[in-house]
Amino acid sequence: MFRFTFVIAALATAGSQAANAVEPPLVLEPSSAWHIDYDDEKCRLTRTFGEAENTHLLYLDMAGPAMAFDMTVAGPGFVDYSDNREVLVSFGTNEPFVEDSYFIGSIESFGPALIMDKIRADLIPWGQWNRSEEKNIAPAFPILAVEPIGSSERITITQERETPVVFATGEMRGALVSLNDCVVSFIEHWGLDLAKHRTATRLPEWANMRSIVRRILSSYPSSTIRGGEQGNIQIRVIIDERGQVTECHQLETNLREAVKSPLCPLMEDARFEPALDAQGQPMRSYFLQTIRYTLP
Repeated sequence: MFRFTFVIAALATAGSQAANAVEPPLVLEPSSAWHIDYDDEKCRLTRTFGEAENTHLLYLDMAGPAMAFDMTVAGPGFVDYSDNREVLVSFGTNEPFVEDSYFIGSIESFGPALIMDKIRADLIPWGQWNRSEEKNIAPAFPILAVEPIGSSERITITQERETPVVFATGEMRGALVSLNDCVVSFIEHWGLDLAKHRTATRLPEWANMRSIVRRILSSYPSSTIRGGEQGNIQIRVIIDERGQVTECHQLETNLREAVKSPLCPLMEDARFEPALDAQGQPMRSYFLQTIRYTLP
């Protein structure tokens, strides 16, 4: 499955520098078990770490079957983190990677938050995905890889000049399997054929992406610009056997203030190459779209 992100405004380019810790890491032990929330719009895997005034939150979000998840971390350990310096993320002893697709936010009862998207469990950075190769070797019906994140026992978040925050997660295999099971269950919830999707040879491919993207860019909400908001909006569309959009749902947004988005009305004119079943016949399917509102 292809999952596109459109950057609506250009970001200022900053030089990349390795994070330089000035204090020992803040190591947080779990204070709850993993909890999986089956929502109508997404699956959320949640766990708390630390205690009392030092309690932190970690959760992973997925809006449907995919090879990547969104991750949010929140708590007092991030009070001095800012959105103009790169963040490094590492899972276990794996090499850290630069997370350049994040926003600073806040979560009630926990405080400052880092909201990150498109993290692949196989730790291939978003900018290094080779879509042509992926299309040839990946199953048409995408699922989250369990390794190497599943065997990692900690997640470390670092920003230059700030104290690294370490979530002592322990092994995450079981939690990731539960997250996969949750999002796969969406297929039937959306009224689609799960058996056909498991053996599909192709999911929908957007045929007139360029023309619709131009209209999305020209319809950037002025209220969002004036309010200085940035964040993600996700939509889910159902594609019929002719490649036409029959349903569109705007999912929960992490924008700081709700905005009236033109996405679903514009997607009514989107055209797709339909999904194909195991016999190469067109079938009803879905398409997930992330729109990223980013201000300079």
